[in-house]
Amino acid sequence: MKKGNLGRALFVGVFVGMVSFIKELLYPDMHSFLSILLMVVAAIMGYFLGNKVLLKRQGEKSSKTTM
Repeated sequence: MKKGNLGRALFVGVFVGMVSFIKELLYPDMHSFLSILLMVVAAIMGYFLGNKVLLKRQGEKSSKTTM
């Protein structure tokens, strides 16, 4: 497995965990279907955010090594 995939997976996991924690604090009695749907949306958003963050960080590293 590549480092980027592992980092992206960790980022998604932390992001979904934070969204789940906030959801439980604000709406503890949310219907289970809506809760699952919210976690799926959070996972997709976390994937794209992690992809942007990791690609930016990898671009910074590669530009430092080429100088």
